[in-house]
Amino acid sequence: MKIIFPEPIGMDTSSLEKLQQELHSAGHTMEFFKNKPSNDIELLNRIKNAEIICLSNIPLRREVLSNCKELKFLNIAFTGTDHIDLNYCKENNIKVSNAAGYSTEAVAELCVGASISLYRNFLKNHELTKSLEGVSKSPIGFELNAKTVGIVGTGKIGKRTAEIFKAFNCKLLGYNRTEKYPEIFKYVDLETLFRNSDIISIHLPLTNETKGLINASLLSKMKKKSILINTARGNIIDYQYLVEMLNSEKISGAAIDVYEYEPPLQSDHPLLSAKNILLLPHIGYYTQEAMNKRFDIVKNNLFCYLNGKTINSIV
Repeated sequence: MKIIFPEPIGMDTSSLEKLQQELHSAGHTMEFFKNKPSNDIELLNRIKNAEIICLSNIPLRREVLSNCKELKFLNIAFTGTDHIDLNYCKENNIKVSNAAGYSTEAVAELCVGASISLYRNFLKNHELTKSLEGVSKSPIGFELNAKTVGIVGTGKIGKRTAEIFKAFNCKLLGYNRTEKYPEIFKYVDLETLFRNSDIISIHLPLTNETKGLINASLLSKMKKKSILINTARGNIIDYQYLVEMLNSEKISGAAIDVYEYEPPLQSDHPLLSAKNILLLPHIGYYTQEAMNKRFDIVKNNLFCYLNGKTINSIV
């Protein structure tokens, strides 16, 4: 079969070449690219004859998929699948798998690290130290100990994030469609969670139901000293109102790793004008350990499909 990796998936060339040789020995062809395509035309030129596509987070729209007449299997090296037209795949019997679970530890650790960074004013203190100023001009920090953490979305990443916060003696509130882990969380409605949490961490997938879910009404219920962490999807939160909250000091801070579109941000994005905000370029998943785990999942899904074995498919 003809297998295409149209973008880098976080692995070094030698690992990809080794996989390429392994597939060639089994009678298949594999081609991989070291850079992302700049547009849909370039993407289509790379994948139009593929029977299997292995990709990470490039949007794959119906207009592109409809020109991939040989496509049988989409092997996604990512947890989320909102960048893929799954309806088209269902309509055309294209099997789809993802790499669920590869970044659980990485994202959970980033959430807790971002919370500590905001609480201890890392960015401000870094600049003060570089300017040769002392502790006298440093804003006072806060401890995680005994704080109430609200986890919005208690799937695998939300659960793991909560477990790490628990090690800091935090109290845990949870919101989820199903109350999966009552032994970990006190489950409450969203308004109660936003009203009572010192730290709010978002861990929802992007769906029609969650798009815009964290709106002005919910954000306005946050405590003045509370902080918000989003490592899930940008379109879940009303960022314009979040900026208004930060700049009017109605909440203490925010850390954002995901946006309405992939970084780099445009120069007029409202988040760039916000006070006390930590902006990251979507790196929650990006650790060496997570990349290795993801590659293992992608390889396993690929060989299971090629060998007719069962895979954990979405479509």
